[in-house]
Amino acid sequence: MAEAPPYLVVARELAKEGFRYINRYQGVLRLHGVLRCRFGDVPIELRIRDWDFVDFPIIRLLVRPDQLKGVQPHIFASEGLCYYSRGSVVLERFDPLLAVKQCLAQATEVLDQLALDPTYRQEEFTREYLAQWAIGQQPAPWLVIKGTIADRDITASFAILGEERALVGSDISELRAISDAINQPLKEIEGAKVWILRTNHWPSC
Repeated sequence: MAEAPPYLVVARELAKEGFRYINRYQGVLRLHGVLRCRFGDVPIELRIRDWDFVDFPIIRLLVRPDQLKGVQPHIFASEGLCYYSRGSVVLERFDPLLAVKQCLAQATEVLDQLALDPTYRQEEFTREYLAQWAIGQQPAPWLVIKGTIADRDITASFAILGEERALVGSDISELRAISDAINQPLKEIEGAKVWILRTNHWPSC
C-alpha cells in the first residue's frame, strides 16, 4: 500500500486537534485552527509550502488577542508570527507531522512569553530592532566593525574601511591591524572620534 503524501498526513492528524482544512493550492496546504496558549486560545492560519522544512511553515494570527495588542516583537503588521529565526533549528523532513507540531508548540510558547512576560517582550523587541532597523533605508547604513573599547572610554577612534564599512576602536594600531588583515585601506583615521554612550535601559516597547 502506498504511503500517504505528507500534506494528507498532516491535514488528517491536525484535524483530530481541531484544525480545519481550507485548501491546497500550488502545493501549499492551508489550515485554520487554534493555539492553546496559557492566556487563552489564539485562532491561526497555518500554511505549509516547503515539505523539506528548510522554510518553516507560515503561522498567521487570525485574531489579535487583547494581551498582544499594539506593536509587538515577532508579530508582523500582516499578523504573521516569527517563531523560529531562519536556520535556528533543523526540522525532521522525514516526519512532517512531528515537524509541524514542533512549530506549533514553539509558536505557542512565543505567544505565551510575549503575553505573560514583560521582560521577554522588551528584550525581544530590542533584538528585533537591532536585526531589522536597517531594512528599507536608502542609502543602506554602513556595516560597523567594533574593535576593542575600554570600559571607561567615552570616545574612540573612527575610520572608514574600504568603501562602505566603518571601523571603531580605542587603539588606532588595532584598527590598522584589522585593515591590514583584510587588505582594505583605512581612510580618515587621524583625529576622527566617536562618542561612546552606555545605558542599562532597554528601549521602551
